[in-house]
Amino acid sequence: MTMYSQTHLTLLKQLAVVPLQPKSEFYSDCSQSRSAEATDARQSESITNVEASKLDVLVADIECLLASFGITDWQINPNAVDIHFQEQQLITPSLVALKQPMLKRQLWLLLSEYVDA
Repeated sequence: MTMYSQTHLTLLKQLAVVPLQPKSEFYSDCSQSRSAEATDARQSESITNVEASKLDVLVADIECLLASFGITDWQINPNAVDIHFQEQQLITPSLVALKQPMLKRQLWLLLSEYVDA
């Protein structure tokens, strides 16, 4: 049973809220471990989906900006350590590496030179 402080009870009474009492199944050891595992799986899936979504947005932004400059060639080289242009072709490290603030800054500074030109 849940214990409420006097402040909680007063607030509940003023708001005319009746607290719900959980059913006994709520406290079952079996359901708690399964729900915890399911919650962990959903959270890790959600994190993975969020990260993938962020990378998709980054790719779309880069492609859009390159298209506005008339540049259509972009090569992702996992062995690259920096971002540079080579004969109208953008060379970048992997997308995961582009999440690093230093490389993002380098990318946007390089691309901003084209905006200013």
